[in-house]
Amino acid sequence: FLRATAKRDLGARDAALLDFDQAIALDPAPAEYYFERGLVREYVQDYAGAIRDFDLLLDRGPATEDLYLYRASSRYGMGDNEGAAADYTQALALEPKNTEAYYLRGFARSDAGDFAGAVEDFTVVMDMEPMPDRDFDKRDVALYRRANVKIKAQDFTGAVADCELALQRDAQDLQAVFLRGLARSGMGDHVGAIKDFDAVIALYPLDEAFYYRGVARKATGDQKGAEEDFQKAREMGFEGP
Repeated sequence: FLRATAKRDLGARDAALLDFDQAIALDPAPAEYYFERGLVREYVQDYAGAIRDFDLLLDRGPATEDLYLYRASSRYGMGDNEGAAADYTQALALEPKNTEAYYLRGFARSDAGDFAGAVEDFTVVMDMEPMPDRDFDKRDVALYRRANVKIKAQDFTGAVADCELALQRDAQDLQAVFLRGLARSGMGDHVGAIKDFDAVIALYPLDEAFYYRGVARKATGDQKGAEEDFQKAREMGFEGP
């Protein structure tokens, strides 16, 4: 077990897993063996194996916040968004002030199609103070995430409002300008969307900005401009929305 942890710290994670397996074969009792193996399995993206380790520990008890958080991360890595959201909920039941758990649950809920729940989570993050013992503060980023979720939910007016709030905080925030362009395009304000994408492209020629400006230009009848933007986006490697 100690050699496994040393190999892990040296970055030899596959070799570390072999030693963790040997340690567990010799003595399957210590919970620490499964926990550490689960962490390494998650790191190497063996999410199914990590979940098996965390499941075993949760079955043994007691359930801890960290176990739910790590299992949630592995479930999210596997694409089990609903399962990840459920685990983050369990972790929050044990520690309701964990801002990071709300933030990550927002992603899981959004990917699961629970847009209202995701908006709620990102709003909580914006309103909460960071925990003093954790290096985590995503309050400003949560505003972009909430705007992005509102776009997915086709609440374009709400998304524009979030982007403008972000721009009040930082007028040079290109991410907020880009998202506002998407929202404006969604609500039919294609001229406003083009202005936003122009602003992004002028400072940071993003392939997505060319593509979506092309969509907006096409909607205004500027077929030539649209084709030029689509071509530029393809040249930059854009493969589709």
